[in-house]
Amino acid sequence: MTKVSKTITQIIAFNQAASIYLSTRKDDESSLCKSLRLVQRKQVPPIFESFNDEISEAKRFHCATEPGSGRILRESNGNYSYTKDGERDMNTAVKNLAHKEYDIHQRLCDVNLDELSIDEMFAFSGFVIEEIKEEDSL
Repeated sequence: MTKVSKTITQIIAFNQAASIYLSTRKDDESSLCKSLRLVQRKQVPPIFESFNDEISEAKRFHCATEPGSGRILRESNGNYSYTKDGERDMNTAVKNLAHKEYDIHQRLCDVNLDELSIDEMFAFSGFVIEEIKEEDSL
């Protein structure tokens, strides 16, 4: 198994495409379906959990606090309260998380690429099928 780095955006695209692909092939035991299920069930959940924790931490780090005590200030609905600068900094931190890369262990399998749509090929690229570069698909 080779370890590759993927952004959360790529992981979300993979997860969505895999869900759609597998939803129409519930009893399919092909190597592609097995690999998709394995990555989706074993590798994606901890990455999503880590990503959500990092977003929560960015929100907490940049929220407004009470001077002196450092107590977190909240809106009437329970959400964190932010200063103008704190909100800008929090938004920047969250946007930067979209570019952070996470390690995925590839589960490459043999598949006839003609059976996949272009969207599926790019979504599965580097996860369960060989990496496809945009210029390769032209």
